[in-house]
Amino acid sequence: MRLQEDPQNPPLYTVEVFTKEGTDSQASKNHILATTGTLPAIYDHGTHYVTHMRLTLEILKRLNDFEFVLEIIGDYTGTEASLGAAHNIGDAHISRGALERVHLF
Repeated sequence: MRLQEDPQNPPLYTVEVFTKEGTDSQASKNHILATTGTLPAIYDHGTHYVTHMRLTLEILKRLNDFEFVLEIIGDYTGTEASLGAAHNIGDAHISRGALERVHLF
C-alpha cells in the first residue's frame, strides 16, 4: 500500500533477516549489502542481520531468495531512524504486519 502511494519513493523499513546456524556471515552480509545498498548490523553470532532501507517488493524477493534465509521481518519506520534489532526469530509468525518469507504472503 505504501509503495503504491509513491512508487518513486519507496517507504523506509527496518528489516531483520534471520539465517540458518553456520551460515557464512561474510557471505550473508555481502548478499544483503549487494541487494539493499546498506551494510547490515550483525547480531546473534552471525544469524541475525538488521538494516534500515527503502524497501521494494523486488528487494524483499531478492533477500528471500538467498538459500540460507529462514525468516524476514520488518517494521515501517517512515522517516524515523531505525532502532536496531527489535525481533527474535519466530516473531514473524505472531507479529501484526510482519514481513515474512515471500511464500508466506
